[in-house]
Amino acid sequence: GVSDDPELDGADISGPPIDLRQLVGTVSVLGPSFSRIFVTPGHPYSERFKHVIDPVLTWTYRSRVDNFDAAPLFGTGDRSPGTRQLEYGMRQRFYAKRTGRSGKPETWEFLSWTIGQTYYLDVTASSYDSSYQSAIFGPGGVPAHYSPLSTRLRLAPSSRLSANLNLESDVNYKLAKRLSLDVRADGERAGRRMPPLAPDER
Repeated sequence: GVSDDPELDGADISGPPIDLRQLVGTVSVLGPSFSRIFVTPGHPYSERFKHVIDPVLTWTYRSRVDNFDAAPLFGTGDRSPGTRQLEYGMRQRFYAKRTGRSGKPETWEFLSWTIGQTYYLDVTASSYDSSYQSAIFGPGGVPAHYSPLSTRLRLAPSSRLSANLNLESDVNYKLAKRLSLDVRADGERAGRRMPPLAPDER
Protein backbone atom coordinates (compact mmCIF):
# COMPACT_ATOMS: atom_id res chain seq x y z
CA GLY A 1 0.00 0.00 0.00
CA VAL A 2 0.85 3.68 0.00
CA SER A 3 2.12 5.17 3.25
CA ASP A 4 0.37 8.19 4.80
CA ASP A 5 3.45 8.97 6.92
CA PRO A 6 4.60 12.52 6.04
CA GLU A 7 8.25 11.40 6.17
CA LEU A 8 7.58 8.80 3.47
CA ASP A 9 5.67 11.31 1.29
CA GLY A 10 3.10 8.77 0.06
CA ALA A 11 5.70 6.18 -0.96
CA ASP A 12 4.60 2.70 -2.04
CA ILE A 13 5.72 0.34 0.74
CA SER A 14 3.89 -2.77 -0.46
CA GLY A 15 5.63 -6.02 -1.35
CA PRO A 16 7.86 -8.43 0.53
CA PRO A 17 10.14 -7.14 3.29
CA ILE A 18 13.75 -6.40 2.44
CA ASP A 19 16.94 -6.68 4.43
CA LEU A 20 19.66 -4.05 4.35
CA ARG A 21 23.02 -5.41 5.38
CA GLN A 22 26.08 -3.28 5.88
CA LEU A 23 29.53 -3.74 7.30
CA VAL A 24 30.59 -0.70 9.29
CA GLY A 25 34.02 -0.04 10.76
CA THR A 26 35.46 3.03 12.48
CA VAL A 27 38.98 3.82 13.66
CA SER A 28 39.59 6.96 15.72
CA VAL A 29 42.84 8.55 16.81
CA LEU A 30 42.90 11.27 19.46
CA GLY A 31 46.10 13.14 20.12
CA PRO A 32 48.88 13.53 20.79
CA SER A 33 47.64 16.09 23.29
CA PHE A 34 49.45 19.33 24.00
CA SER A 35 48.77 21.27 27.17
CA ARG A 36 50.00 24.26 29.11
CA ILE A 37 49.19 25.47 32.61
CA PHE A 38 48.93 29.15 33.51
CA VAL A 39 49.23 30.32 37.13
CA THR A 40 47.51 33.67 37.70
CA PRO A 41 47.61 34.69 41.39
CA GLY A 42 44.85 37.11 42.33
CA HIS A 43 42.79 36.56 39.17
CA PRO A 44 39.07 37.08 40.00
CA TYR A 45 37.90 34.04 38.01
CA SER A 46 40.63 31.50 38.77
CA GLU A 47 44.23 31.42 39.88
CA ARG A 48 45.05 28.42 37.71
CA PHE A 49 44.16 27.74 34.06
CA LYS A 50 44.93 24.87 31.69
CA HIS A 51 44.83 24.85 27.88
CA VAL A 52 44.65 21.47 26.07
CA ILE A 53 44.90 20.91 22.30
CA ASP A 54 43.84 17.56 20.80
CA PRO A 55 44.09 16.63 17.10
CA VAL A 56 41.22 14.28 16.13
CA LEU A 57 41.24 11.82 13.23
CA THR A 58 38.46 9.30 12.39
CA TRP A 59 38.32 6.87 9.47
CA THR A 60 34.92 5.34 8.65
CA TYR A 61 34.15 2.51 6.24
CA ARG A 62 30.60 1.46 5.42
CA SER A 63 29.98 -1.19 2.77
CA ARG A 64 27.60 -0.53 -0.09
CA VAL A 65 24.00 -1.75 -0.06
CA ASP A 66 22.92 -3.61 -3.20
CA ASN A 67 19.22 -2.72 -2.91
CA PHE A 68 19.84 0.83 -1.70
CA ASP A 69 17.08 2.45 -3.82
CA ALA A 70 14.45 -0.07 -2.67
CA ALA A 71 14.44 1.14 0.94
CA PRO A 72 12.07 3.99 1.93
CA LEU A 73 13.83 7.04 3.31
CA PHE A 74 12.89 7.73 6.95
CA GLY A 75 15.91 9.94 7.60
CA THR A 76 19.49 10.48 6.50
CA GLY A 77 20.69 7.86 8.98
CA ASP A 78 18.46 5.15 7.53
CA ARG A 79 19.93 5.11 4.05
CA SER A 80 23.55 5.24 3.07
CA PRO A 81 25.10 4.17 -0.22
CA GLY A 82 28.28 3.16 1.56
CA THR A 83 31.24 5.35 2.30
CA ARG A 84 34.94 5.65 2.87
CA GLN A 85 35.53 8.91 4.65
CA LEU A 86 38.12 10.65 6.78
CA GLU A 87 37.08 13.12 9.48
CA TYR A 88 39.80 15.37 10.82
CA GLY A 89 39.90 18.33 13.13
CA MET A 90 41.30 20.09 16.15
CA ARG A 91 39.78 20.40 19.61
CA GLN A 92 40.84 22.98 22.15
CA ARG A 93 39.69 22.95 25.76
CA PHE A 94 40.22 25.49 28.52
CA TYR A 95 39.96 24.59 32.21
CA ALA A 96 40.00 26.59 35.42
CA LYS A 97 40.39 25.63 39.05
CA ARG A 98 37.37 27.03 40.87
CA THR A 99 35.76 26.53 44.24
CA GLY A 100 32.98 23.96 43.90
CA ARG A 101 29.84 23.36 45.93
CA SER A 102 31.84 21.37 48.45
CA GLY A 103 34.08 24.37 49.05
CA LYS A 104 37.09 22.58 47.56
CA PRO A 105 38.86 23.52 44.28
CA GLU A 106 37.40 21.68 41.29
CA THR A 107 38.38 21.56 37.62
CA TRP A 108 35.85 23.33 35.38
CA GLU A 109 35.84 23.38 31.56
CA PHE A 110 34.72 26.90 30.76
CA LEU A 111 35.58 27.07 27.06
CA SER A 112 35.90 24.58 24.22
CA TRP A 113 36.43 25.10 20.51
CA THR A 114 36.28 22.33 17.91
CA ILE A 115 36.91 22.79 14.22
CA GLY A 116 36.68 19.90 11.78
CA GLN A 117 35.85 18.64 8.32
CA THR A 118 35.22 15.38 6.47
CA TYR A 119 36.71 14.14 3.20
CA TYR A 120 34.64 11.57 1.26
CA LEU A 121 36.45 9.20 -1.07
CA ASP A 122 33.01 8.20 -2.42
CA VAL A 123 31.55 11.58 -3.28
CA THR A 124 27.91 10.37 -3.31
CA ALA A 125 28.14 9.59 0.41
CA SER A 126 28.45 13.31 1.19
CA SER A 127 24.71 13.76 0.56
CA TYR A 128 23.81 11.33 3.38
CA ASP A 129 26.06 12.47 6.23
CA SER A 130 23.81 13.49 9.15
CA SER A 131 26.78 15.00 11.04
CA TYR A 132 26.21 18.24 9.15
CA GLN A 133 23.00 20.29 9.12
CA SER A 134 23.66 22.07 5.84
CA ALA A 135 23.77 20.38 2.46
CA ILE A 136 27.18 19.18 1.30
CA PHE A 137 27.06 20.57 -2.20
CA GLY A 138 27.21 23.95 -3.82
CA PRO A 139 24.72 26.10 -5.72
CA GLY A 140 24.95 23.80 -8.74
CA GLY A 141 23.69 20.83 -6.71
CA VAL A 142 26.82 18.76 -7.35
CA PRO A 143 28.03 16.61 -4.41
CA ALA A 144 31.47 17.52 -3.08
CA HIS A 145 34.37 15.51 -1.70
CA TYR A 146 34.81 18.00 1.17
CA SER A 147 32.15 18.65 3.79
CA PRO A 148 31.47 22.10 5.20
CA LEU A 149 34.03 23.30 7.71
CA SER A 150 32.33 22.86 11.08
CA THR A 151 33.11 25.23 13.96
CA ARG A 152 31.64 24.55 17.41
CA LEU A 153 32.32 26.99 20.23
CA ARG A 154 31.02 26.48 23.78
CA LEU A 155 31.41 29.01 26.57
CA ALA A 156 30.31 28.06 30.10
CA PRO A 157 31.74 30.41 32.72
CA SER A 158 29.51 28.77 35.36
CA SER A 159 26.99 25.96 35.74
CA ARG A 160 24.18 28.49 35.37
CA LEU A 161 25.38 30.24 32.24
CA SER A 162 26.44 28.77 28.91
CA ALA A 163 26.43 29.62 25.23
CA ASN A 164 26.92 27.42 22.16
CA LEU A 165 27.80 28.73 18.71
CA ASN A 166 27.75 26.41 15.68
CA LEU A 167 28.89 27.52 12.24
CA GLU A 168 29.14 25.55 9.00
CA SER A 169 31.09 27.11 6.13
CA ASP A 170 31.38 25.72 2.63
CA VAL A 171 35.08 25.74 1.72
CA ASN A 172 34.32 24.68 -1.86
CA TYR A 173 32.35 27.86 -2.64
CA LYS A 174 33.51 30.05 0.30
CA LEU A 175 30.00 30.40 1.74
CA ALA A 176 28.65 30.53 5.29
CA LYS A 177 25.85 27.95 5.10
CA ARG A 178 24.46 27.64 8.63
CA LEU A 179 24.76 29.54 11.89
CA SER A 180 23.12 28.76 15.24
CA LEU A 181 23.44 30.31 18.68
CA ASP A 182 22.04 28.80 21.87
CA VAL A 183 22.22 30.51 25.27
CA ARG A 184 21.25 29.08 28.66
CA ALA A 185 21.00 31.13 31.87
CA ASP A 186 19.72 29.94 35.27
CA GLY A 187 18.07 26.93 33.68
CA GLU A 188 16.24 29.08 31.13
CA ARG A 189 16.97 28.79 27.48
CA ALA A 190 16.98 31.49 24.85
CA GLY A 191 18.39 31.11 21.40
CA ARG A 192 18.23 32.04 17.79
CA ARG A 193 18.73 29.58 14.99
CA MET A 194 19.33 30.77 11.49
CA PRO A 195 18.18 28.51 8.62
CA PRO A 196 20.50 27.68 5.72
CA LEU A 197 21.04 30.67 3.47
CA ALA A 198 18.93 30.76 0.32
CA PRO A 199 20.79 30.73 -3.04
CA ASP A 200 19.91 34.38 -3.71
CA GLU A 201 21.28 35.38 -0.29
CA ARG A 202 24.66 33.84 -0.95
